[in-house]
Amino acid sequence: MSYTVADGTATIADGDYTSSGSSVTIPAGSLSANIPLAVLGDAKFEPDETFQVTLTGSTGAPLGSPVTATVTIANDDPLPTVIVSDTSSLEGNSGATMQTFRLTLSNPSSQLVGVSYATHDGTATLADGDYQSASGPIDFSPGTLSRSVSVSVNGDVVFEPDETYTLDLSNPVNVTIADGQGIGTILNDDGVPALSIADASAPEGNTGSASLPFVVTLSHASDQPVTAHVATLDGTATTADADYLALSASLTIPAFATTDTVRVTVNGDLRCEPDEQFRVVLSSLVGAAAADTEATGAILNDDECTAVNGPADEFALAGIAPNPTAGATRVEYSLRSEARVRLTMPCSWTASSRPAGTPSGGARSDPMVSHQPGSTSRASRPSGASGPGVSP
Repeated sequence: MSYTVADGTATIADGDYTSSGSSVTIPAGSLSANIPLAVLGDAKFEPDETFQVTLTGSTGAPLGSPVTATVTIANDDPLPTVIVSDTSSLEGNSGATMQTFRLTLSNPSSQLVGVSYATHDGTATLADGDYQSASGPIDFSPGTLSRSVSVSVNGDVVFEPDETYTLDLSNPVNVTIADGQGIGTILNDDGVPALSIADASAPEGNTGSASLPFVVTLSHASDQPVTAHVATLDGTATTADADYLALSASLTIPAFATTDTVRVTVNGDLRCEPDEQFRVVLSSLVGAAAADTEATGAILNDDECTAVNGPADEFALAGIAPNPTAGATRVEYSLRSEARVRLTMPCSWTASSRPAGTPSGGARSDPMVSHQPGSTSRASRPSGASGPGVSP
């Protein structure tokens, strides 16, 4: 007998079955014969499918009825499930980096499959600009096993832990969601910030006090506060001479900030003196590495110093007289000058006459005295001192 095979919903082109012949013989004495057909297995979820076999002619016996048979291929594959992968990448220092989530079906389907997706904050947030929101539907055409979704991650130079957000699946169509949450990890690539403090300088002024600002800087921001202890140390400027006020305090640079200011109080005076310096030192750093943690504060002298040795300056020693009540010798002098003048009064004494509290060695330099132009002044020197010289 001859026969033909015709596609139905099952087709040879789709690999549902094969047919290798066009005729079959029923042996003498037999009542039947098998037509050789092969049904091909697959993992595709699909409806039951059919094709037809039709007898077209026979020899030795007339064709009966029916001459067409329908072959049904029963589906044995489940409805596919979908999962979404995790992903991670370095954040970068600027611009956007794409992170890709892979959506995968457990098995193919003959139907259109669809889900919806949306990003949600974790430790990474939209408010902090860590990533850009993404949402929408995504479809799998028949036979497709995977699709991808991309999310933009924003680079920065902030020192922070690795941060995460999620991509969540919903609204399945012709599919079951097996794992509907992918975790996107933004890997920090910024090191611990380095802390430094800059030098500062300012004129001292003549009276009162002023604030000398020292700028403290981080190399880049951190998502945590940075703390340090700050203290002043004497140099040629000293707290004993009232050049400045000592400082010992805690410094905190808030999260995401990169600068702060340490202020030291500097006292003004009328003394003619060299520029003086002290130090500001940062220690006990938390949340930052040390870069330059010591700064110099320079107090710039702004008092004029003029020697009394020119024709424009007049100086005269008026007299020297003991002052037993004060335990000192009074020195009287007059001075005329176009500028502020500093005087020193060196003296010497014998061992038996050395005043209490003075150093041994037979010499002493008394404190300097400043005078305004044209003033007449008096000064005292220790009792028992010899050598009434007064030198400008």
